[in-house]
Amino acid sequence: MYMVTFDTQSLEKEIPLSIPNQHLVVMIGEDCDPDSFTLKNLENFKKSGATIAASGEMLKSDWRVALPLIDIVVVDISLSSPLDWVQFISENQDKRFLASQINDHESWFLAQQFGFTLFQGLFIEKPQLAETADLAPSTIALLNLCLLTQNPDSSIEDIAEAVGRDVNILYKVINGANILAKTKSKPITDIKQAVVYMGLDALRRLVSLLAMTNLNHESALHIQTLAIQRAIFLSTFPFPHRSYSPNEAYIVGAFSLLDVMLSTKMSKAINELNLSQDVSNALLNRKGIYGEFLSLCQSLEQANFEDVSERCSRLKIQEKNLLVCHQDAREASAELTKALRV
Repeated sequence: MYMVTFDTQSLEKEIPLSIPNQHLVVMIGEDCDPDSFTLKNLENFKKSGATIAASGEMLKSDWRVALPLIDIVVVDISLSSPLDWVQFISENQDKRFLASQINDHESWFLAQQFGFTLFQGLFIEKPQLAETADLAPSTIALLNLCLLTQNPDSSIEDIAEAVGRDVNILYKVINGANILAKTKSKPITDIKQAVVYMGLDALRRLVSLLAMTNLNHESALHIQTLAIQRAIFLSTFPFPHRSYSPNEAYIVGAFSLLDVMLSTKMSKAINELNLSQDVSNALLNRKGIYGEFLSLCQSLEQANFEDVSERCSRLKIQEKNLLVCHQDAREASAELTKALRV
């Protein structure tokens, strides 16, 4: 199929009817007005077999009256995030959504996650991803420290020892503890003291965010926020299952996008990490109780409420409580990533 943008004059002269329309997508030009004559022409083009497309921004204004005639909604991802279109996509599931200006892996991944099925841009022309080299020692140290802080059996001594193995991590933890300890007369310089003063919850958040930003950098802020959001959501929802551990659920959420962050296969991304079998199954195959809940989380992100309802029924959880907890996780993750950037 090929997409051609037609201005008002071309539509009035019924130029689209002169083109073999079984492969034609008639893109409505932004200079066109949704008057009765134009709408009638579009209706005729559609009856003749053409596919009708319009920009998403147009359909949020006067052109909304033409929505029943539109087959493809085109969204310029360079001007708005795919997240901004989740509700609109959910309300118009009979339409196809095309993400334009897909120029990197992050944009392509996010658009897929949030309901876009058609893509246009430099990345699509040559979507080959160069796999990254092996994870750097500091990255491995961060990810393993993330696992360690989530393990309820880890002692303060174990965590302090792991923090001390990497100079960059040590600096961040000592610095974080001293920021919290503004009223202390002497600065904190001891690793164990810093860990104790920060507290396990604060240390977990710090290490998780450091891991995400170390992998993502500023170019993938949305991916970073989404990973943290999943981690918070999966670990804070009171899931009624005897084998469901909030600590392991946090790791599943935080590590669920490692393959995207590293542009590599998930199996390679987690190869050097000491993960439990249940966590590995969730990340690799979406299997087990964590895999089930991670899939539920993704359906929420995509506003696929039919699937959410089915999964809630199967898992015997209250859909209302789930939505409240998910919103809380969104707000908490946004605050955390904002604080880290500052």
